Amino acid sequence: MLKYTLLFLLLSHCLFAVAQKGRFTFIDTQNDVISKKIENGADLAIHQPALNFDLLKASDGNLGAQVFSIWCDEIYGKGKAFARANLEIDSLLSLIHRKSGKMAFVTNSKDLNKAMQQKKLAAMIGVEGGHMIEERMDLLDSLINRGIKCLTLTWSNSTSWTTSARDEVTKKDALPRLGLSEIGIQIITSLNETGVMVDVSQVNEKTFADAMAVTTRPVIATHSSAFTLVPHKRKLKDEQRKAIAKNGGVVFVNCYSGFVNSRYEAKK
Repeated sequence: MLKYTLLFLLLSHCLFAVAQKGRFTFIDTQNDVISKKIENGADLAIHQPALNFDLLKASDGNLGAQVFSIWCDEIYGKGKAFARANLEIDSLLSLIHRKSGKMAFVTNSKDLNKAMQQKKLAAMIGVEGGHMIEERMDLLDSLINRGIKCLTLTWSNSTSWTTSARDEVTKKDALPRLGLSEIGIQIITSLNETGVMVDVSQVNEKTFADAMAVTTRPVIATHSSAFTLVPHKRKLKDEQRKAIAKNGGVVFVNCYSGFVNSRYEAKK
């Protein structure tokens, strides 16, 4: 049985360190390298000097499990975002099949432990951005059937059923509403029922509060940090982190420079 002991960070990724037979294994909860793989044709099985991730780096860093983020920005609207999500999932599964001696696709804790015992990288799927289901429950069901294990309710862009932290700051007067709509509540209920984790990173405060009121299962924040230490619109305030702790969830920390250095964004 794995015992979670410490929280570690690496670059912009969010890692658990778990103790297993006297050694540490890392679990990274947010990595959008698959979109970059598609964009530049990178073979992640070999060394990629321009990327933070490849299988050689993963092995050298003792990375035991990776949640690969299926991501696209708001340019991919209706009719495009879901197709893009499936393209990225196909690309990931192709890599796993090709490197089956080094990777294993896992969707439950039993297979996760088995992969780690075999010293294979346990690969999981997370979808980063609710816009990728295009406001359709059947498309959400399709992604769940493909094995996704978490859904980030928003990326930086809002949807018709939820509001992002960025838009609350930059587009507040133009937004029709803040927080979850009825379909948003339905989506969270479906995620709870199917065992897919609700990820509250990047949502606005009202959406966060609504999600916490609706969910019946622990939530996660896959790539957030403490607002109190360095204020940023995407970070969690103390009361939010306490709410996640009370819910039994986990907050992961993001080491993006703008999250740890208040002067970084001003210099850009």
